[in-house]
Amino acid sequence: MIKKNIHGRLLLVRADGGSSIGFGHIMRSMAIAEEWLLRGGRCLWLTTSPEALKAAGSSRDVESVLLAAPSGGQEDAAATRRLAEANDTAWVLADLFTYSPAYFASAGARKAKWMILADEPVTLGERIDAVLSPGPQASPDFYPGRSGRCELLLGLDYTLLRGELRMRPQAGRERPDRPGRILITFGGSDPLDVAWRTLVEISRHVPSPHVRWRVILGPGYRGRCPGDAEAFGDLQVEFVRYTSDMGHHYNWADLILCGASTTLWEAFFFGAPAVVIPAAGNQGRVFEALRQYPAAKCFSAPDAVFSDWLRGAIDGAEAGWMSMASASGPQLVDGQGVSRTVDFLSA
Repeated sequence: MIKKNIHGRLLLVRADGGSSIGFGHIMRSMAIAEEWLLRGGRCLWLTTSPEALKAAGSSRDVESVLLAAPSGGQEDAAATRRLAEANDTAWVLADLFTYSPAYFASAGARKAKWMILADEPVTLGERIDAVLSPGPQASPDFYPGRSGRCELLLGLDYTLLRGELRMRPQAGRERPDRPGRILITFGGSDPLDVAWRTLVEISRHVPSPHVRWRVILGPGYRGRCPGDAEAFGDLQVEFVRYTSDMGHHYNWADLILCGASTTLWEAFFFGAPAVVIPAAGNQGRVFEALRQYPAAKCFSAPDAVFSDWLRGAIDGAEAGWMSMASASGPQLVDGQGVSRTVDFLSA
């Protein structure tokens, strides 16, 4: 696809995020906004979440507006549409936790095209021009009600990685047969506190005196780590409350324990073998779809089955899988998803 000049064209991003719904919607929308800005466009961010407003405002090139309306409803869509038309917007990019039928009844604009990011099945309105779902679970059957002109951008080819990660420093480093450095991170909020539950299970059932553990706690985390550190016994655990350099941690790790969300795609990109445990209720479809990808080991919870496997991996029983996962991850996620998406938007 030929890259067109988007100098001065406006992308209106409508995305929410925070402690209750996680930060994945913000991160992937921000990745698209970054690329749009790099190509000479402009960006306006509209949100109902003060936490998302703060995240968007961290970029000096993004103007942000707080919307006083219930997220995902008719009033939300109507306000977004008015703002899009008043500002001569090229595209509206909406990435919300949920969409109501009333949202699609009021969405769409004569002067702007609309792209919806939707990971779960949803009945669209005919005014929607494109759907983006960067995950292995995505299927055209998820989006009834769409018009014949609605384009679908589905699957891991459209994985949205932030610019700071796409540089991929130290890419392709060989990881040992026996993981000695294990990274635990379950997203920006980890509402089910899977990090704490995982550490407790490991401390009780996975002897690992020579393993170093590092836990990334996102900005929305409200769980029991690290206050209950005494519950983790003799584990050598380092807690990182928040970091702006996840690439460094991905390169540090021999193995990653994470949820079925953005962190996993980033681990694939860095060639880091990943163990997946669902960290939120809306990760179920992605988790089930992952079973067809041997690059990830899937466990429904940090339980006895998980512990048995992890003990074996630390003892070297998973050397073949470690090597295969490290090599196949970058083939699944090549880091070009953002570029492909903005190529589509600009064309």
